[in-house]
Amino acid sequence: MATVSFDDRRLGILMTPEATERMRQIIIASGMLTHRFSEALAEPEFEGLSSNADIAVLTSLHRNGPERPRDLSTRIGLTPGGMSNLFQRLEGRQLIERAYGQDDHDRRSALVSLTAQGARVVERISEATQRTMIEEDELLQHTRDLVDSIAGPSPVGAAETVRTALEQLEHVARVGADLSASMVDPNRPDEPNPGATAIALCAAAAPAGTRPRNLLELTDLSSGAVTMLLDRLEHAGLVRRTTGREPDRRAVEVTLTDLGRRRLHDLLERAVPYLDQIRSAVTPPDTASVSAPDGAPGTAAGG
Repeated sequence: MATVSFDDRRLGILMTPEATERMRQIIIASGMLTHRFSEALAEPEFEGLSSNADIAVLTSLHRNGPERPRDLSTRIGLTPGGMSNLFQRLEGRQLIERAYGQDDHDRRSALVSLTAQGARVVERISEATQRTMIEEDELLQHTRDLVDSIAGPSPVGAAETVRTALEQLEHVARVGADLSASMVDPNRPDEPNPGATAIALCAAAAPAGTRPRNLLELTDLSSGAVTMLLDRLEHAGLVRRTTGREPDRRAVEVTLTDLGRRRLHDLLERAVPYLDQIRSAVTPPDTASVSAPDGAPGTAAGG
């Protein structure tokens, strides 16, 4: 892969071509992990939980108890409008409820809390997450090694400590939401699915490029959605699709254009500040218990 280096002096990290290539691999590995977690949650009881932000809100409420909307909005990184839509969606599934007049500091403000059904769903999600962490141990270790190769080993106490499966779940969801937000092109704020765009560009930057079917393993997109994504990227001059190479001359290969490489460079640079968060998200928890708020008994997470 022909890469360019960049120097993020704010973080003390010189991104050489080798480090840039590892950063590309980190984004791909993150996409693979997100896809694996999505597959683990492809059960009827989880239907309607459509984003990392949904999971982050539910797990935060489970761990911390009732919270004010503005505190959740700040933690999750959603706008007030986006948070309002999320609340309506989760209320529609009877996973959360809002109560007014119970905040001693602001009687006009609502407090958001989990319903009993919401607590059960969070515990089931935590179990599925823990199983996935065990099954994907090799990929998790590979991702940690890639992060260490760029940013160096994490100093003791520098990274957020993840102690329980539920904390792990919240951390994974938050990092996924933050990474997706970082992938938004400032010049194209309305571009659909910036996370899938970043993964497609990373995959296409491999020495032999990529194939559309590979993107099905790296994203949650359907075959038709992958085709639409590649149509959009090719129309923007970021990728090219070709056929005729051995051993399968009919297979479509996707590679980056020069413009696509510059766009990828910008995406990777914006992802660098999240290296420590990624490392924490892919580090297994110390224990396997699900912690409940205010010292209430937790539910053991397991297979």
